[in-house]
Amino acid sequence: MVKYLVKYGGNRVAVNPRPMEAQGQKLILTARLGPSVGEGEKAAPGWIEVRGTLLDESGKPLGDFGFRDARYSGSLHKCKRAIQLAEGLADNIVSWLEEPTLGIRIAETISVLREDSVDPEIRNSCPWNTELPAYLSGMFSGNVYRVAENIDTARGKRLVLTIIDSRLLGGGIYTGSKWLKVSGSLMDDEREIGSFIALRHSFRGWTGCAISDRLSYQVAYDIYNWMQSPTINARLGDADATTDPVQP
Repeated sequence: MVKYLVKYGGNRVAVNPRPMEAQGQKLILTARLGPSVGEGEKAAPGWIEVRGTLLDESGKPLGDFGFRDARYSGSLHKCKRAIQLAEGLADNIVSWLEEPTLGIRIAETISVLREDSVDPEIRNSCPWNTELPAYLSGMFSGNVYRVAENIDTARGKRLVLTIIDSRLLGGGIYTGSKWLKVSGSLMDDEREIGSFIALRHSFRGWTGCAISDRLSYQVAYDIYNWMQSPTINARLGDADATTDPVQP
């Protein structure tokens, strides 16, 4: 990936074995592989992720990002697949370097106010608590990225999300309304710079996993629009002034 980064970055990017001792701006990169999927020779990490921080000459952060590609798994030869993904990730980083910004971190797994608000079938069968962060990070092309560490105690900008209440099950119109209600707090170190309650209803979805995916996408899109100009105590999607921020 570094080779492609130098290739696509032109004169702007150069490799240094001791970057912290180099002159000028510095780009510090770390990579992480997801859990393996598949069996035997077909086993491969489910995703590959690159996170980076751009520092000025004095070491002050100018921006940070996180790019993840989930196409790493599959039967294609691992080395060939890794090369393809490295090239794509390098291209994303070079594009980001055109206008570097300070990133916003979100937890890989969204927390839940009450575990019993999620149907047991959904908990056991669907990626219900990772879908929304995945959609949201994808919409922001690296400027909002998922992290594994405790987001509540992290420094810098972060978006803390919590599922307040949900009704996610299959059956379409025959099982009535389904919903997903999420609270969010946009933090900059210890200062809250935005907050919201997001709610989406739907009668569609023949399976619980399908309705979970649908509502997670809708809520993520509402949050994406709100983050263009965040406000305090906003109500997103189907939420309004009467929507309780804590109660179902």
